[in-house]
Amino acid sequence: EWPRTHHRKCVAELPDQFAMGGCIAGNTVVSICLRSAYDFSAIHRKKIPMTGFLASSATDQGIRWALNSFRWALNRYWGVILLIVLWHAWVSIKGYNMIVMPHPSAVAHELIVNADKYIGPMWITFLQALIGLAGGMFFGIALAIVMWFSPVAGGLITPMALVLRSVPVVAMIPVLIRSIGFGTTTVVVVTIIITFFPAFVLCATGLRNLPPNSNDLFGVLGAGRLDRLCRLALPAAVPNILVALRLTAPISVLAAIVAQFLMGSNGLGLVIVRGTWNYEMNEAWGAAILSCTLSIVFFIFAVSD
Repeated sequence: EWPRTHHRKCVAELPDQFAMGGCIAGNTVVSICLRSAYDFSAIHRKKIPMTGFLASSATDQGIRWALNSFRWALNRYWGVILLIVLWHAWVSIKGYNMIVMPHPSAVAHELIVNADKYIGPMWITFLQALIGLAGGMFFGIALAIVMWFSPVAGGLITPMALVLRSVPVVAMIPVLIRSIGFGTTTVVVVTIIITFFPAFVLCATGLRNLPPNSNDLFGVLGAGRLDRLCRLALPAAVPNILVALRLTAPISVLAAIVAQFLMGSNGLGLVIVRGTWNYEMNEAWGAAILSCTLSIVFFIFAVSD
Protein backbone atom coordinates (compact mmCIF):
# COMPACT_ATOMS: atom_id res chain seq x y z
CA GLU A 1 0.00 0.00 0.00
CA TRP A 2 1.41 3.34 -1.02
CA PRO A 3 1.14 6.00 1.73
CA ARG A 4 -0.44 9.39 0.99
CA THR A 5 1.83 11.39 3.32
CA HIS A 6 5.54 11.92 3.09
CA HIS A 7 6.07 11.17 6.81
CA ARG A 8 5.46 7.42 6.45
CA LYS A 9 7.72 4.88 4.78
CA CYS A 10 6.83 3.09 1.57
CA VAL A 11 6.62 -0.61 2.42
CA ALA A 12 5.42 -3.48 0.26
CA GLU A 13 5.94 -7.18 0.34
CA LEU A 14 5.47 -9.47 -2.65
CA PRO A 15 6.92 -12.97 -1.99
CA ASP A 16 8.34 -15.00 -4.88
CA GLN A 17 8.28 -11.98 -7.13
CA PHE A 18 10.78 -9.51 -8.39
CA ALA A 19 9.35 -6.00 -8.62
CA MET A 20 10.42 -2.41 -8.65
CA GLY A 21 8.21 0.31 -7.20
CA GLY A 22 8.57 4.02 -6.58
CA CYS A 23 6.92 6.90 -4.76
CA ILE A 24 7.65 10.53 -4.04
CA ALA A 25 8.46 11.33 -0.40
CA GLY A 26 9.22 14.93 0.41
CA ASN A 27 11.75 16.18 -2.13
CA THR A 28 13.07 12.76 -3.14
CA VAL A 29 11.96 9.87 -5.28
CA VAL A 30 12.04 6.58 -3.34
CA SER A 31 12.48 3.38 -5.34
CA ILE A 32 11.79 0.06 -3.61
CA CYS A 33 13.33 -3.17 -4.83
CA LEU A 34 11.50 -6.32 -3.71
CA ARG A 35 13.55 -9.49 -3.91
CA SER A 36 12.34 -13.04 -3.76
CA ALA A 37 11.43 -14.28 -0.26
CA TYR A 38 13.74 -17.24 -0.69
CA ASP A 39 16.76 -14.95 -1.26
CA PHE A 40 16.16 -11.74 0.62
CA SER A 41 13.28 -10.72 2.81
CA ALA A 42 14.47 -7.19 3.39
CA ILE A 43 13.31 -4.20 1.43
CA HIS A 44 16.02 -2.15 -0.15
CA ARG A 45 15.43 1.49 -0.64
CA LYS A 46 17.39 3.92 -2.77
CA LYS A 47 16.91 7.65 -2.69
CA ILE A 48 17.34 9.64 -5.92
CA PRO A 49 17.39 13.46 -5.76
CA MET A 50 14.22 15.01 -7.19
CA THR A 51 16.25 17.68 -8.99
CA GLY A 52 18.10 15.07 -11.03
CA PHE A 53 14.81 13.39 -11.95
CA LEU A 54 13.31 16.67 -13.16
CA ALA A 55 16.49 17.62 -15.01
CA SER A 56 16.45 14.30 -16.85
CA SER A 57 12.81 14.82 -17.86
CA ALA A 58 13.54 18.38 -19.04
CA THR A 59 16.50 17.11 -21.08
CA ASP A 60 14.34 14.49 -22.78
CA GLN A 61 11.68 17.04 -23.58
CA GLY A 62 14.31 19.40 -25.00
CA ILE A 63 15.71 16.67 -27.23
CA ARG A 64 12.23 15.76 -28.49
CA TRP A 65 11.43 19.42 -29.17
CA ALA A 66 14.69 19.87 -31.08
CA LEU A 67 14.01 16.77 -33.19
CA ASN A 68 10.46 17.88 -33.96
CA SER A 69 11.66 21.37 -34.89
CA PHE A 70 14.35 19.94 -37.17
CA ARG A 71 11.81 17.64 -38.85
CA TRP A 72 9.39 20.56 -39.37
CA ALA A 73 12.12 22.80 -40.82
CA LEU A 74 13.32 20.00 -43.09
CA ASN A 75 9.82 19.33 -44.44
CA ARG A 76 9.01 22.99 -44.97
CA TYR A 77 12.32 24.50 -46.07
CA TRP A 78 14.10 21.59 -47.71
CA GLY A 79 14.49 23.64 -50.90
CA VAL A 80 16.43 26.37 -49.08
CA ILE A 81 18.59 23.79 -47.31
CA LEU A 82 19.30 22.04 -50.62
CA LEU A 83 20.24 25.37 -52.23
CA ILE A 84 22.72 26.13 -49.44
CA VAL A 85 24.24 22.65 -49.71
CA LEU A 86 24.62 23.01 -53.49
CA TRP A 87 26.11 26.48 -53.05
CA HIS A 88 28.73 25.14 -50.62
CA ALA A 89 29.50 22.14 -52.84
CA TRP A 90 29.84 24.28 -55.97
CA VAL A 91 32.23 26.76 -54.34
CA SER A 92 34.29 23.94 -52.81
CA ILE A 93 34.55 21.95 -56.05
CA LYS A 94 35.37 24.93 -58.26
CA GLY A 95 37.73 26.45 -55.71
CA TYR A 96 36.49 29.99 -56.21
CA ASN A 97 38.27 32.85 -54.52
CA MET A 98 36.43 34.73 -51.78
CA ILE A 99 36.25 37.77 -54.05
CA VAL A 100 34.35 35.79 -56.68
CA MET A 101 31.97 33.82 -54.45
CA PRO A 102 32.26 33.24 -50.70
CA HIS A 103 31.29 30.11 -48.82
CA PRO A 104 27.86 30.14 -47.13
CA SER A 105 29.56 29.53 -43.79
CA ALA A 106 31.62 32.70 -44.24
CA VAL A 107 28.51 34.71 -45.08
CA ALA A 108 26.69 33.29 -42.04
CA HIS A 109 29.68 34.17 -39.84
CA GLU A 110 29.61 37.72 -41.21
CA LEU A 111 25.90 38.11 -40.47
CA ILE A 112 26.27 36.78 -36.93
CA VAL A 113 29.45 38.60 -35.90
CA ASN A 114 28.57 41.97 -37.49
CA ALA A 115 24.80 41.83 -37.02
CA ASP A 116 24.63 45.41 -35.74
CA LYS A 117 26.00 46.62 -39.10
CA TYR A 118 22.92 45.29 -40.93
CA ILE A 119 20.09 46.15 -38.53
CA GLY A 120 19.87 49.83 -39.45
CA PRO A 121 20.06 49.40 -43.25
CA MET A 122 17.60 46.51 -43.11
CA TRP A 123 15.11 48.62 -41.15
CA ILE A 124 15.47 51.50 -43.65
CA THR A 125 14.88 49.15 -46.59
CA PHE A 126 11.88 47.64 -44.83
CA LEU A 127 10.24 51.02 -44.28
CA GLN A 128 10.91 52.29 -47.79
CA ALA A 129 9.62 49.08 -49.37
CA LEU A 130 6.52 49.10 -47.16
CA ILE A 131 5.70 52.74 -47.98
CA GLY A 132 6.34 52.10 -51.67
CA LEU A 133 4.13 49.01 -51.62
CA ALA A 134 1.28 50.89 -49.93
CA GLY A 135 1.65 53.80 -52.36
CA GLY A 136 1.80 51.53 -55.41
CA MET A 137 -1.32 49.64 -54.36
CA PHE A 138 -3.14 52.89 -53.62
CA PHE A 139 -2.32 54.56 -56.93
CA GLY A 140 -2.96 51.37 -58.91
CA ILE A 141 -6.42 50.92 -57.39
CA ALA A 142 -7.21 54.64 -57.71
CA LEU A 143 -6.30 54.73 -61.41
CA ALA A 144 -8.33 51.58 -62.04
CA ILE A 145 -11.38 53.19 -60.40
CA VAL A 146 -10.92 56.34 -62.48
CA MET A 147 -10.74 54.22 -65.63
CA TRP A 148 -13.89 52.34 -64.53
CA PHE A 149 -15.79 55.62 -64.12
CA SER A 150 -14.62 57.16 -67.39
CA PRO A 151 -13.63 55.18 -70.50
CA VAL A 152 -12.12 58.38 -71.92
CA ALA A 153 -9.79 58.68 -68.91
CA GLY A 154 -8.96 55.01 -69.31
CA GLY A 155 -7.82 55.64 -72.86
CA LEU A 156 -5.36 58.22 -71.54
CA ILE A 157 -4.21 56.38 -68.38
CA THR A 158 -3.44 52.98 -69.92
CA PRO A 159 -0.85 54.16 -72.50
CA MET A 160 0.82 56.40 -69.92
CA ALA A 161 1.02 53.51 -67.44
CA LEU A 162 2.52 51.25 -70.09
CA VAL A 163 5.13 53.84 -71.08
CA LEU A 164 6.01 54.55 -67.44
CA ARG A 165 6.36 50.85 -66.70
CA SER A 166 8.49 50.25 -69.78
CA VAL A 167 11.13 52.86 -68.96
CA PRO A 168 14.22 51.21 -67.39
CA VAL A 169 14.93 52.13 -63.79
CA VAL A 170 18.51 53.09 -64.70
CA ALA A 171 17.22 55.77 -67.05
CA MET A 172 14.48 56.86 -64.67
CA ILE A 173 16.55 57.52 -61.55
CA PRO A 174 18.65 60.45 -62.89
CA VAL A 175 15.49 62.26 -63.95
CA LEU A 176 13.85 61.65 -60.59
CA ILE A 177 16.96 62.78 -58.72
CA ARG A 178 16.97 66.11 -60.58
CA SER A 179 13.20 66.51 -60.13
CA ILE A 180 12.65 65.26 -56.55
CA GLY A 181 16.06 65.20 -54.97
CA PHE A 182 18.63 62.73 -53.71
CA GLY A 183 17.20 60.84 -50.76
CA THR A 184 14.50 58.60 -49.38
CA THR A 185 11.71 60.24 -51.37
CA THR A 186 13.25 59.19 -54.67
CA VAL A 187 13.59 55.57 -53.49
CA VAL A 188 9.92 55.52 -52.45
CA VAL A 189 8.81 57.06 -55.77
CA VAL A 190 10.78 54.46 -57.74
CA THR A 191 9.19 51.70 -55.65
CA ILE A 192 5.72 53.12 -56.30
CA ILE A 193 6.33 53.33 -60.04
CA ILE A 194 7.49 49.72 -60.21
CA THR A 195 4.75 48.27 -57.99
CA PHE A 196 1.66 50.18 -59.09
CA PHE A 197 1.31 48.59 -62.53
CA PRO A 198 0.27 45.06 -61.42
CA ALA A 199 -2.26 46.57 -59.01
CA PHE A 200 -3.62 48.81 -61.75
CA VAL A 201 -4.02 46.03 -64.34
CA LEU A 202 -5.48 43.41 -62.00
CA CYS A 203 -7.83 45.81 -60.23
CA ALA A 204 -9.11 47.17 -63.57
CA THR A 205 -9.74 43.60 -64.74
CA GLY A 206 -11.57 42.75 -61.54
CA LEU A 207 -13.78 45.83 -61.76
CA ARG A 208 -14.95 44.73 -65.21
CA ASN A 209 -15.46 41.04 -64.38
CA LEU A 210 -18.82 41.32 -62.62
CA PRO A 211 -21.10 38.40 -61.77
CA PRO A 212 -23.55 37.52 -64.60
CA ASN A 213 -26.64 39.74 -64.78
CA SER A 214 -25.60 41.62 -61.63
CA ASN A 215 -25.15 44.91 -63.48
CA ASP A 216 -28.64 44.62 -64.99
CA LEU A 217 -30.10 43.88 -61.57
CA PHE A 218 -28.52 47.01 -60.09
CA GLY A 219 -29.86 48.99 -63.04
CA VAL A 220 -33.39 47.71 -62.42
CA LEU A 221 -33.08 48.59 -58.75
CA GLY A 222 -32.07 52.13 -59.70
CA ALA A 223 -28.55 52.02 -58.24
CA GLY A 224 -26.32 54.92 -59.11
CA ARG A 225 -22.76 54.78 -60.39
CA LEU A 226 -21.22 55.17 -56.94
CA ASP A 227 -23.50 52.48 -55.45
CA ARG A 228 -22.50 50.08 -58.19
CA LEU A 229 -18.84 50.76 -57.47
CA CYS A 230 -19.08 50.31 -53.71
CA ARG A 231 -21.60 47.45 -53.62
CA LEU A 232 -20.79 45.53 -56.80
CA ALA A 233 -17.55 46.36 -58.62
CA LEU A 234 -15.15 46.69 -55.70
CA PRO A 235 -16.30 43.48 -53.94
CA ALA A 236 -15.94 41.66 -57.25
CA ALA A 237 -12.40 43.03 -57.64
CA VAL A 238 -11.20 42.00 -54.16
CA PRO A 239 -9.71 38.64 -55.31
CA ASN A 240 -7.75 40.41 -58.06
CA ILE A 241 -6.54 43.04 -55.60
CA LEU A 242 -5.26 40.33 -53.26
CA VAL A 243 -3.45 38.66 -56.16
CA ALA A 244 -1.87 42.01 -57.02
CA LEU A 245 -0.73 42.39 -53.41
CA ARG A 246 0.90 38.95 -53.51
CA LEU A 247 2.71 39.84 -56.72
CA THR A 248 3.90 43.30 -55.71
CA ALA A 249 4.88 42.58 -52.09
CA PRO A 250 8.23 40.90 -52.88
CA ILE A 251 8.79 43.18 -55.89
CA SER A 252 8.63 46.24 -53.64
CA VAL A 253 11.71 45.08 -51.72
CA LEU A 254 13.58 44.48 -54.97
CA ALA A 255 12.57 47.91 -56.28
CA ALA A 256 13.73 49.68 -53.12
CA ILE A 257 17.09 47.87 -53.12
CA VAL A 258 17.64 48.56 -56.84
CA ALA A 259 16.99 52.27 -56.27
CA GLN A 260 19.30 52.31 -53.24
CA PHE A 261 21.97 50.46 -55.20
CA LEU A 262 21.87 52.80 -58.20
CA MET A 263 21.73 55.92 -56.04
CA GLY A 264 24.10 54.75 -53.32
CA SER A 265 21.91 56.48 -50.76
CA ASN A 266 21.16 54.18 -47.82
CA GLY A 267 19.69 50.82 -46.86
CA LEU A 268 20.80 47.38 -47.94
CA GLY A 269 21.49 48.67 -51.44
CA LEU A 270 24.24 50.90 -50.06
CA VAL A 271 25.66 47.94 -48.11
CA ILE A 272 25.88 45.92 -51.34
CA VAL A 273 27.59 48.80 -53.14
CA ARG A 274 30.07 49.34 -50.31
CA GLY A 275 30.88 45.64 -50.09
CA THR A 276 31.41 45.42 -53.85
CA TRP A 277 33.67 48.46 -53.97
CA ASN A 278 35.80 47.25 -51.05
CA TYR A 279 35.88 43.64 -52.32
CA GLU A 280 34.14 42.54 -49.10
CA MET A 281 31.97 39.94 -50.77
CA ASN A 282 30.84 38.47 -47.44
CA GLU A 283 29.24 41.82 -46.67
CA ALA A 284 27.65 42.12 -50.11
CA TRP A 285 26.30 38.56 -50.07
CA GLY A 286 25.06 38.99 -46.51
CA ALA A 287 23.06 42.05 -47.56
CA ALA A 288 21.71 40.12 -50.55
CA ILE A 289 20.56 37.27 -48.28
CA LEU A 290 18.85 39.75 -45.97
CA SER A 291 17.13 41.25 -49.02
CA CYS A 292 15.79 37.82 -49.96
CA THR A 293 14.64 37.35 -46.38
CA LEU A 294 12.74 40.66 -46.50
CA SER A 295 11.07 39.65 -49.76
CA ILE A 296 9.98 36.34 -48.22
CA VAL A 297 8.58 38.15 -45.17
CA PHE A 298 6.60 40.52 -47.40
CA PHE A 299 5.24 37.61 -49.44
CA ILE A 300 4.22 35.65 -46.32
CA PHE A 301 2.44 38.73 -45.02
CA ALA A 302 0.62 39.13 -48.34
CA VAL A 303 -0.58 35.50 -48.54
CA SER A 304 -1.51 35.17 -44.85
CA ASP A 305 -5.22 35.19 -43.96
